[in-house]
Amino acid sequence: MKIQLFACAASFLLLAAAPAQAQMGGTWTICPACTNAQNFSTFGAAVQALNAAGVAPGGVTFNVLPGAVFDEVVPAITASGTAAGPVIFQKGGSAGLNPKIQGTGTGAADAALTLDGADYVQFNGIDVEDKAANTTAVQQLENGFLLQNGATNNTFLNATVTLNRANTNRTNGVAMLNGGNNNNHFYGLTVQNCSYGYDLEGTTTLNDDGTEIGPNPGPATMPSRVLSVGVPPVGTPGGIAFSTYGIYLKSQTNAKVFGTEVSGVTGTSSVYGIYSTGTTNSVDVTDCRVHGLSSSGTTGIAMGLYVNSGATHRFLRNRAYDIDAPGTSGFAAGFDITAGTTNYLANNMVYDIRAATSNAGTSVRAFSFRGGNNYAYHNTVVVSYAATNPANKSGALYMSGSPTVDLRNNIFVNLVSGLATGSGGIGAAFFKNNTVLSSIAAGSNNNIYYAGPPTTEKLIFYGAAVGTNPVALDQTLAQYQARVATVEQASLTELPPFINATSDPHLQPGQPTRAEGGGTPLAATPLPIANDIDADTRNPLRPDIGADEGTFLPLASRTGIIADIELQVAPNPVGQGAAPTFHLTGPARTLTLSVVDALGRQVVAPKMLRHAAGAESLSLPRNLASGLYIVRLLEPTTGNSVSRQLVVE
Repeated sequence: MKIQLFACAASFLLLAAAPAQAQMGGTWTICPACTNAQNFSTFGAAVQALNAAGVAPGGVTFNVLPGAVFDEVVPAITASGTAAGPVIFQKGGSAGLNPKIQGTGTGAADAALTLDGADYVQFNGIDVEDKAANTTAVQQLENGFLLQNGATNNTFLNATVTLNRANTNRTNGVAMLNGGNNNNHFYGLTVQNCSYGYDLEGTTTLNDDGTEIGPNPGPATMPSRVLSVGVPPVGTPGGIAFSTYGIYLKSQTNAKVFGTEVSGVTGTSSVYGIYSTGTTNSVDVTDCRVHGLSSSGTTGIAMGLYVNSGATHRFLRNRAYDIDAPGTSGFAAGFDITAGTTNYLANNMVYDIRAATSNAGTSVRAFSFRGGNNYAYHNTVVVSYAATNPANKSGALYMSGSPTVDLRNNIFVNLVSGLATGSGGIGAAFFKNNTVLSSIAAGSNNNIYYAGPPTTEKLIFYGAAVGTNPVALDQTLAQYQARVATVEQASLTELPPFINATSDPHLQPGQPTRAEGGGTPLAATPLPIANDIDADTRNPLRPDIGADEGTFLPLASRTGIIADIELQVAPNPVGQGAAPTFHLTGPARTLTLSVVDALGRQVVAPKMLRHAAGAESLSLPRNLASGLYIVRLLEPTTGNSVSRQLVVE
């Protein structure tokens, strides 16, 4: 319903003076060459007649000739249908190509199709394209589908919207403007070659409610995709520095984005896959893939899924990957949560997030929390690029400030390479811009943290120095757990057996891993999780850690391994003449410590070690020659052992 107020008396006089005109109903055709009585040769003629006559109680249907091309910008539709009598524009039959509208614009805000306050209108199988002959910004289209001024209960189905990124005006595949545009659904659309895939903007006083974006739910499923979104190419005159968005959600309540692929979002400034902002925003994002994002500017930002503000967000079973910030001061993130009353993140996978050349404060913040109240359960996050800047800094889990974060059953792994000793680079499983960890919520536990063999660059936890608080360089899980004594005491460290750390962080079936049954039950939490990212049922009492529930082996079932003892050696590598330290955590045990070289030759005589329950640290000899060594703890009563490599430089 159009958001306007009319003087009732004036409306009555106008209606009384107008001649009677039958409302449009039944079935009509839109066909350029047809001559039947109930046919319009253009969309414009059909819409003008519809707006003038209004809609009959039973609604009206326009069957559009398959494959027809309409060289026109359609007048705004202002007439409304009802739930029982909608207005339907649809491809006439299932065979053939979708009909296509490809008009020529006349200004800086042209739209191929506009619903101006119109309700209960459906477009099914009608494509929009900015034709190649439109070569100037005046001729080119700025909007594909435009809804404004309180257009409600409308549906767009099974169509492709293709605009032109060479337009120096900002282009929106689908736009909703001016607020009050409620219960509009976009199913089975492919939106491509524009600056914003979806630009959905309510107002602070008049939100849009009930927006949905996803695949066609009908029997003939059509995918929901946002492809090739970005700024005009380099060399295009004017306007190439603005931010680009796959899906922009402003002042949206009860919005849902599901089963949607956002891919190929690029730019020279800030690049976002899915972006949510608005103090009352409530948005669910489920089963989406956000990938192929890149910001080429020197300080470019590439963000997969971003929360600027809002009331409630739910991010469930999403994948964010192949996100790159190649600039020398750029940074990249899979998720970046900066605010929000309540944010739920569960069963998400984040991987292949890169900023290899950057010297920014934290170049990669793969799973980032900078504000809000957050619940993060059963997520798998892996960072695995080769840094070309030795001072590069990254965190699989990142926090700044004091966001409240409840962390349970997550995997955080940082495998970044290329950080030379003493270079100032950091590759941490958990990176924080200070050492204050009181915002980690009570109950946080059963997470896996791993950053490779411990060194001064490869850390379980890094906390930046602030004021008089010194830097935190926790190379081992035991050191981190001592820092957070009231939480994380059941958390673990290992390199999980990923299928591929860069392209598929599911775990390999049948492989031993601490993730198997290592989680804590979530039935009593604010976000019970019954299934995994693939909809596989989780063990309700002993769920697997991470996004993937599978048929893995408990590490204790691996022959010859001490499963409940954690051993770390640091620093590693260690300089010749320095004394490395091994850190031991676990239950009370009588063990034998030995050190052998790469050829298996004994370099430290076996030593009996009576380990008390808890954590302890012991120094190894400092006179080891340069080379590779194996530090081994053997349990004589069982023959089981645990070992770690040590490199002496």
